[in-house]
Amino acid sequence: MSEPKRIVSIKKSSLEGLSHEWGDECYAYITPATYEEMLEVNELNTAELTQREQVNFQLEQVKKHFVSGKIKVFNGTEFELADMTAEDAVATIAIADKIYADIIGFELDPKDLRKAAQENALQVKSESTTETSSSETSE
Repeated sequence: MSEPKRIVSIKKSSLEGLSHEWGDECYAYITPATYEEMLEVNELNTAELTQREQVNFQLEQVKKHFVSGKIKVFNGTEFELADMTAEDAVATIAIADKIYADIIGFELDPKDLRKAAQENALQVKSESTTETSSSETSE
């Protein structure tokens, strides 16, 4: 019989309000990012990554740092409290963004996270449009 995994630091990420019927009983236990992981995040050259690659990086981190949790699921007639899985942690943008922010240590309201993500997406779209326009005019 193997010994249980030893976790030095754990954080409770509140998922309250991220889905219908989710109150303070809905949460995820996660491990915070290490210094090495923060350096990796800081060294990412997001200008060279596609939006899909950036999202995949974030989702991988969420799954990697997920330990356990509780959420409410709809069974067809009512909501019931259930054990959360790593797949549940990336089931929606709101859940994944909130957990990722808690892993990294951002202290933002989920609404602010969504706004920041939208602004980033617009910036990426604007940069790609500008690149297309400038290359078209240089021909």
